[in-house]
Amino acid sequence: MGKVLAAFCASHKVSDNQQREAAAIDILRLFEQGFRDGDALLVELEKGNPLAASRHQ
Repeated sequence: MGKVLAAFCASHKVSDNQQREAAAIDILRLFEQGFRDGDALLVELEKGNPLAASRHQ
């Protein structure tokens, strides 16, 4: 999960601790929902994250 967080934060240039913590919480929630693969976690994180949504507009 740490690698997923690092990859997400790097791709979205997240440096703010609050945003990083929010992404970490989202990753934990996705993990609890059954997403175990790093790639699947990233895909799902991208779907539900405002940073990702604003990047693709």
